[in-house]
Amino acid sequence: MTVNLPSEDGAESQATGAEELAVSAGRCSRDPRKGRRALAGAGHLPPALLVGDGPTQLIRAPIGPPLGTGVGGYEQIFVDQLPDQILLMHLDGPVERWG
Repeated sequence: MTVNLPSEDGAESQATGAEELAVSAGRCSRDPRKGRRALAGAGHLPPALLVGDGPTQLIRAPIGPPLGTGVGGYEQIFVDQLPDQILLMHLDGPVERWG
């Protein structure tokens, strides 16, 4: 497998073989009967919990290594979520700087 990876300057580099690629990921599942969510992360930024008019809270979830690194060790946590709370999962692109 060959993947062309764009850089900030518009040039492309090539990665060959899946062992050279790593991606971050976040996972969330919801149990509507219990009003809680299960969260796990693989090299991804932690989710945030928006609470009404209060301050935004980052959820201290364990973050495992990115997928594709060949290293495991992923844990999941459970977070109770009230009806007036919003769980925000976001990309790391807006806060990440290449190069």
